Amino acid sequence: MIPYSIPYGRQSIDQADIDAVVEVLKSPWLTQGPTIERFEAAMAERCQADFAVAVCNATAALHIACLAAGLGPGDRLWTTPNTFVASANCGRYCGADVDFVDIDPHTWNLDAGLLAQKLDAAERVGKLPKVVVAVAFSGQSCDMQAIAGLAERYAFTLIEDAAHAVGASYDGRPVGCGAHATMRACRALASAAQPWHYQRSVADVGTQPRALVLPATGVGFQLSDDRPARGIGPFAVSQARRFYRQAAPIGRAL
Repeated sequence: MIPYSIPYGRQSIDQADIDAVVEVLKSPWLTQGPTIERFEAAMAERCQADFAVAVCNATAALHIACLAAGLGPGDRLWTTPNTFVASANCGRYCGADVDFVDIDPHTWNLDAGLLAQKLDAAERVGKLPKVVVAVAFSGQSCDMQAIAGLAERYAFTLIEDAAHAVGASYDGRPVGCGAHATMRACRALASAAQPWHYQRSVADVGTQPRALVLPATGVGFQLSDDRPARGIGPFAVSQARRFYRQAAPIGRAL
């Protein structure tokens, strides 16, 4: 029996969090204000990305990443079956067909070897995917070096759903730095209510941050300023480090 536990939905909120939110509520800006810009800049720096776009939730982040990649009707998106439904639904929102690549039973992540086999078969019949969503399940990165190599070879856009992996590293850098586009998120189960699950960072969707100039979709993606207020400043970093110290023994026990 594992002698440690972190409840699925128990938030971690201290006085510094409350003060940060109150400060925003007393300001002239509740949405699209300067706190959003500071949060995006801080997140881009943390993730070693050129720029970042904050949105209302991780599902919206994946949706926008697919739109930025030009995914649409007649296209194909592949992802892992071991993930939250949004990793697949983001393709359906764009009108694309969705298929799955099985997981490695040792890592529970998308199996790069099986992906290579599936891509080879798809190329022979002219049914390659336009987008592949690789999910860093349970804080553990996929074999992104191998998957990125396949992206180059088969010319698909690689989006990494890093919902469970804020603070994790791969090959000495923050998870997602090697992907063509990265959706970063950290839900309550992974970050004790830290606001990072509103973030989508872009490494290389093109020469311009296309997500900033997407046409109207009829869906509101905006993030209110009170949410990222808790993700800026030294107290946010200290909270993240405290969480990682709590989580590390559980990971080693598993």
